[in-house]
Amino acid sequence: MANQKVKIVNKRTREKRVLTIEELKQEFSKELQDGFKMYSDQKEKKDFMPYKNKNYESDFYFPGSFRFNFNNYVNSEWYIENFV
Repeated sequence: MANQKVKIVNKRTREKRVLTIEELKQEFSKELQDGFKMYSDQKEKKDFMPYKNKNYESDFYFPGSFRFNFNNYVNSEWYIENFV
């Protein structure tokens, strides 16, 4: 997944960029941390049986849901349009 590329679009200017997943993680590290915290907090509240030390990071970055999680949990001017 590290070599996979994503097309991101700016919400205001409609500027488009193509980045690898690693470049995206480096450039949006602060936003991704905040989004992951929101995601894990929501998951912990939603789980009926809370797990001790449950790591939701693999769920957050799962290829099938990463686009949704980035677009909905990450507070950024950019969104993922699609995977290239």
